[in-house]
Amino acid sequence: MVYFLFIFIGVVYLSANSIISVLFFIMSLYHLFSWMERRKQAFSRRMYLLLFLVLMGNAIFAFTMLGIVYITIGVLSLIYALSTWLSYQQRKIDEREDKEE
Repeated sequence: MVYFLFIFIGVVYLSANSIISVLFFIMSLYHLFSWMERRKQAFSRRMYLLLFLVLMGNAIFAFTMLGIVYITIGVLSLIYALSTWLSYQQRKIDEREDKEE
């Protein structure tokens, strides 16, 4: 549900401020990944690493812009990037354990 909320916010801001819209679309990817993980159809480990890099870039870009909205989006992107990094590390551990069995 949150995935669709971020997509909706991105579409709403598309005509008003396209930069904020793109930032929201990028952050919606995090929710897509977490939704697919909950459905037991997780993406590959490399995709988690790519999402981490994209979210970090999103946060850095948001911090370079001026305004409280951009700073808020930057902080949220950093939190999502940290969560993605933790998921990436967990998937590495799970794959290692599966190979040992």
